[in-house]
Amino acid sequence: MFMMKFILHDWPDKECIEILKNKKVAKAGSSVVIFEHITDLPNAADSMELSRLMMSINMIAANKFGAKERSLIEYNELFKQAGLDTSNGKHIATRDIMSIYEVPM
Repeated sequence: MFMMKFILHDWPDKECIEILKNKKVAKAGSSVVIFEHITDLPNAADSMELSRLMMSINMIAANKFGAKERSLIEYNELFKQAGLDTSNGKHIATRDIMSIYEVPM
């Protein structure tokens, strides 16, 4: 299992795809787990969604171009472009503005 917390939101899509493609040491059955502010989640409390969207504005303002919070659809697209199959991806909601998303390698 490869865990990344607050990594992908720092980078534009192209760099995220390169990070996710770098899986040379992964063994069979491994997975990638990200801890990020995932936006546009169904059934999310309005206050949580607002906090996630405000974090996106923060990322855009404080970092280089392309840094942002992403939706689950956007993360799925990044994983797919990196050659990972998201059909068995598992989103884990938390009682925080953070989300956990696990994708098998």
